[in-house]
Amino acid sequence: MSSPAPGSSELSLRERMARKPLRNVSGRSEDLWGYRVAAATVASFIPEELQPFEEEKSQERCKQLLTECYVVSFGNDPTRWSLRLPVRQSMLARLFEQSLLMEALQVNRGIDNSTTQQIFDQSLDLTQPPPLFQPPSTPQPRCCR
Repeated sequence: MSSPAPGSSELSLRERMARKPLRNVSGRSEDLWGYRVAAATVASFIPEELQPFEEEKSQERCKQLLTECYVVSFGNDPTRWSLRLPVRQSMLARLFEQSLLMEALQVNRGIDNSTTQQIFDQSLDLTQPPPLFQPPSTPQPRCCR
């Protein structure tokens, strides 16, 4: 008996995602390396506040980066952006492989104080236990009498 084809609906989502390799999005343009790294290490950012990793600020490059991001806030607050997941995954993997992850995390520390950012930071801090996840409580079934 053969295994199901990669696109087959018989595979679970987890199995299909495991077979799908990470796209190497960083190869498109090394000019955005510093900004991609910066955006990959924060949950969300305001473009004017984002400091690129290991390079000088550039409005043009920051503007180019926004084409790889999506808007995550609305209303009267300043618009916040977040790097798209495939780009983030590629950048974090590359930083880890080059032993630059912890250094990169320091560059924009404090520009995002969201819960998402706190969980991200805690999950990378190997000196601390991982953040606790409290699953929602489920109601207890009532017994029939």
